[in-house]
Amino acid sequence: MSRKEYKDGISAEKLFMHSLYNEFIGLMVMTAKKYESDPDEVDDIIQDSLLKLIPKISILQGLERCILAAYIVSTVRNTAINHVKKKHITMKHHVKEEISDIPEDALPLDELLILREKKNCLMQIWAILPEDDRILLEGKYILGYTDTDLANELKINPNSIRMKLTRARRKAFNLMTNIEGDR
Repeated sequence: MSRKEYKDGISAEKLFMHSLYNEFIGLMVMTAKKYESDPDEVDDIIQDSLLKLIPKISILQGLERCILAAYIVSTVRNTAINHVKKKHITMKHHVKEEISDIPEDALPLDELLILREKKNCLMQIWAILPEDDRILLEGKYILGYTDTDLANELKINPNSIRMKLTRARRKAFNLMTNIEGDR
């Protein structure tokens, strides 16, 4: 057995993480609260941070206390930032769902008719659009992906996403214009 176990069957790693938690919990909470005020969210951030620290026990055990404290703060800070970003993306999706749930009678009749006509026109051209353009437009405007997410999805350079989106919008607009002109 490569791990040291104590008489109660508790490994040295578990004891180390337990003492690390007890010693630095105040610092972890204070760091997480800089990014999130909800106590439940703070607990989630701390738990996620501890999960990220567990595989690094062998590294952490050799660090001086001040360096260990900085490492923990850095881990909690990065976890909190990622948590806030993820929460923001989730909130954007909820807002879009709420907007789509607006009853139709909340809009004036003329605006409602124009929106329905544009929606029908868009549905007609959707199948004609190239797949990459559909993925770009759907990802950006329906799913709310960032440019980086879209670049990863399409396996292209993130710097070229804006131009590709412009071209995809232009293609969709031209196709819609042609359909409306044929009516």
